[in-house]
Amino acid sequence: VPPMPGAMSPADVAAAEQAAAREQVPADYGPLSPWWMLPDRQELEQDATSLARSRAVESLRSEWQPNEFGGRDVFFFFQGSFDWFDNDPDYSKGVRQLLRTLRKDEPLFKFQEGKSAHYVNNLRRSVFCACPLGFAPWSPRIYESIMAGCIPVIISDHIRLPWDDMLDWREFSVKVPEAETIRIKEILLSIPLDEILAKQRKIREIWKAFTWQEPQEEGDAFDFLLRALKLRLGGPTRRRHSSESASW
Repeated sequence: VPPMPGAMSPADVAAAEQAAAREQVPADYGPLSPWWMLPDRQELEQDATSLARSRAVESLRSEWQPNEFGGRDVFFFFQGSFDWFDNDPDYSKGVRQLLRTLRKDEPLFKFQEGKSAHYVNNLRRSVFCACPLGFAPWSPRIYESIMAGCIPVIISDHIRLPWDDMLDWREFSVKVPEAETIRIKEILLSIPLDEILAKQRKIREIWKAFTWQEPQEEGDAFDFLLRALKLRLGGPTRRRHSSESASW
């Protein structure tokens, strides 16, 4: 097992949990409505609407401290629904249900079902954060993870990620094919520690690309949107690395 960067002591973990409880973090971290859409502009919609706000992202953005990259004592974290309310067998194409079976007797994994006031704190404690598909390929967990400095582990075969003509998602995330979910522990443990640290540093460098800043700043979501529009003025663009690739 690779050593955890800046692992927290049990006393630090308890103190962090108590602090989160005092903050009374809202329990509902579901995605809110996208704040704008451009009809009939499919490429831009894929970029802009995938950055939909969530309460967790807003909380993390307001509290972001670039030096808070230590203190991660959880190797792999997921919180959310494993089944749809009516047990629809098509929900997540079985990926989340498989994750539930993997959590049994697995000390490296921290899984919680439903909602919790400690969601944001758990993201901050984790090295890798699971971002599986639900009914749709997209998940707000990708951006919540980035805001918390947790490396997003994307499990969604047909997702198109924002800004992939300007950012190389291989540098700050992991993508696992849906069919390889059963191997997720093996895949993550095979990543060298120096590569984990490099991904964390890259997140620290690019996190603003997924948030609106007030006032607007270079490198934030609005800046990237303007760059995307400028690139599209010249016609189809060549992406640095297609986010639709099967894995990385």
